[in-house]
Amino acid sequence: MNRVVLITGLVLASAAAGVVATGSVISGLPVALALAVAGFLALVPVAFGRWIALTALLLGWLMLEDLFRKLAGNDVRLYFVKDAIFALVLISMVSDNGLRGKWRAATGSSRLWLYALIGWGVTRSFPPSSDFRTPLIGLRLDFLYVPLVIAGYAIASDRERLKRWWRGIAVLGAATGLVGVIQASIGPGFLAPSRDAPGLPFLNLVRGLPGQAEVFRPSGTFVDPGRFLAAMIVCLAIGLAAVIVRRRDRRATAAVAVMAAAVWVSGGRTGMLVATGLICVAAVAPSWAARRTSFVGIVRIVAIAAVALVTLPVVAPDLYTSRLAWYRDTLDPRSGRNEWSFLWTNYSSDTVRGIGIGGPVGNGTGTESLGRQYVYGGSERSTTGLNKVEGGWAAIAVEWGWVGLFLWVGWTISWLGRLRRCVRAARPSPFAAGGAVLLAIVFFDLVVGFFGGLQGFQNYIENAYFWLISGMILGLPALASGRASDAEGVGEALAVVE
Repeated sequence: MNRVVLITGLVLASAAAGVVATGSVISGLPVALALAVAGFLALVPVAFGRWIALTALLLGWLMLEDLFRKLAGNDVRLYFVKDAIFALVLISMVSDNGLRGKWRAATGSSRLWLYALIGWGVTRSFPPSSDFRTPLIGLRLDFLYVPLVIAGYAIASDRERLKRWWRGIAVLGAATGLVGVIQASIGPGFLAPSRDAPGLPFLNLVRGLPGQAEVFRPSGTFVDPGRFLAAMIVCLAIGLAAVIVRRRDRRATAAVAVMAAAVWVSGGRTGMLVATGLICVAAVAPSWAARRTSFVGIVRIVAIAAVALVTLPVVAPDLYTSRLAWYRDTLDPRSGRNEWSFLWTNYSSDTVRGIGIGGPVGNGTGTESLGRQYVYGGSERSTTGLNKVEGGWAAIAVEWGWVGLFLWVGWTISWLGRLRRCVRAARPSPFAAGGAVLLAIVFFDLVVGFFGGLQGFQNYIENAYFWLISGMILGLPALASGRASDAEGVGEALAVVE
């Protein structure tokens, strides 16, 4: 380890220990919770200077931060722990000479659209609309984790390391999903805060239709069911990729089954449709990647999902039947209770309205972003009345105007195009099949899911994984060539992509 990096890490660790000892940061937290946070942070000096270990630490913290925060009554101080960890990730990456040039090699010409988009976002931050924190919130939620592209690209430079990461993320997601399944079975009292938690209105969210059983939507270790479901979806995609490239890996297989069950009990209709789509992509991707029909691959993926849905009604019949009725009556186009027409009309009309509100240059960065309830929501941190429109492109138009919307669409097309070429260039490797599944979730984040709202893209779980997964996909051509660590091999692979 670089001596300067080690010394810097020890200094920061000592400073953090002193602050914790004086109680100036975590005073007021429950003793057990304060010890848990301090213990987790104690791992930082061990990993400092090792960006791979720190990135793993960051992903682990992202699954736990909301749990600590809601148990502490929505103490926003805990929200910035991940920023401290991510800062250490960045410092460690900058100190690693082996990562130099990776960003340019990975992103190619598509980075120019991203530069233009970020530049416009910074330009529209001045003057701030009403509070200087508003544009900072917007830029942070959109672009903070962009450097994880480099991390994902570097991780994908080694076959076995990429396999381990995919399996590790799948197991992490399964552990988180299991907590949600248990909470759905026990009820909202499980992992509920013992004190008031202003700004967290969805800890006890119940859905259902008249005459049917109530559907409690679990939040698990998170502060709302939507974030729990988003974590399950992205980890399910990575888990399916792990199963494809590690055919006999029982841990990855079991993890996918658990996450499929977690998506089912979540009660999230969009998530249910996305999970079904991912499973379908994973079933046919091996045949596409190998350029020949693989019935074994199709049967294996479908069987994993089937086992999850067959086991669930045996273990928890109420969780199965209540969700079945909910999904059937609200998703079936033939049902009079479905909302397809309403949602399409609402999102499309809001997109048109957002274009009109924003005008040529928009109202300013962050004016439609998440997190503004902590600035404008008062003591209750209410989100009521903070947003003018509902929809991702609608929000972009309101914030950045026609110029920003043009840049966003241009970047989306360029980014997805490069990722698609990278996946195709990895054929006939099984990594191409895994990459196809990951490409599907990126496509959802930027197109299908984005149509319904900006909140998915700005959700820090989904956003961090979006950039990390993008980097992994960008690294697949060189990996599939078998010369990922060879400069000549990387150059040849990228020439194919370009």
